[in-house]
Amino acid sequence: MMKHLCYFCVPMLFTACNNKPIPPKMLGPGMIIASVGDRKISDKELLDHIQVIESKTPQVLSTHPQKKDLLNELINLDLLYEEAKKGGIQNSFEFKARMADILVERLVRDSDAKITDDRIARYYQSHKKDYDQISARHIITKFESSDSADIKRSKYEEISRWQADLLKAPDNFSEYASKYSQDGSARNGGDLGYFPYVQMVPEFSEAAFKLKKISEISPVIQTKFGYHIIQLTGDKRGLEFHKDQIKKDLVRSQRQVSLRKLVAKLRSEQNIEIYEDNLKKLSPLPDIISQDPDAVLPKDHMIPNPGKDKTETSP
Repeated sequence: MMKHLCYFCVPMLFTACNNKPIPPKMLGPGMIIASVGDRKISDKELLDHIQVIESKTPQVLSTHPQKKDLLNELINLDLLYEEAKKGGIQNSFEFKARMADILVERLVRDSDAKITDDRIARYYQSHKKDYDQISARHIITKFESSDSADIKRSKYEEISRWQADLLKAPDNFSEYASKYSQDGSARNGGDLGYFPYVQMVPEFSEAAFKLKKISEISPVIQTKFGYHIIQLTGDKRGLEFHKDQIKKDLVRSQRQVSLRKLVAKLRSEQNIEIYEDNLKKLSPLPDIISQDPDAVLPKDHMIPNPGKDKTETSP
């Protein structure tokens, strides 16, 4: 459908006094299909509009009336825009922010087109620990750093006996966790839910992610929190579980890179001066702004900082 749109016109818009159609004139690369006062609307503008619509509702704009409806929508938008300019709206913060939104959306569309399945697969292979998740139960026997070697040995021997029992009867893990585990998860039979490798302390994750079969039980392991036994209860390891999320993350990352480059380029092309003395004369910012900068500019619209902090969570 798209390749034929350049031949589309609305003859009634281009008539002279003798009622004969006036051949369309060229405006840049496209054909003029309508006029609003002195401004001409080209077929390229209609094509752009159709592309936006079809990206959300594919293959629905195929008839002449549908194209004409969209053209009239463009005309209405043009009239509203001119009316807005008369009121100075184009100079408002809200208007500029919405224009920035449109630019960011274009960056998203451009980024999305560059994210191939091969790129997603390669990214997954190098970031498995960030995406792969398992669910597990655990039993923990806590100890203090000040505990004597005898106390620690006694606790280790006790949890080792439980581990030996559970190897013979893994279905009893939840019951043992509720009865013996010394943390809040005991109320739920030791259930920790799903978590990625990077969420837990390294010793715990290493032991948990070595488990391959559902209901498999780990040896007794030690972390800074105590002695643990872990049972695998769910497995979301593999690209098929994370492909959509990885694509979203790559699109977001590519958009941030594109936005950073674009802003740097635009700033380099302008002579920008900040008048510090005048800035200091401004009254203090309202509390809602000074306390929460995102109330003015959401994080998604700000130039991103490289990298992100990762937190370590105890099981």
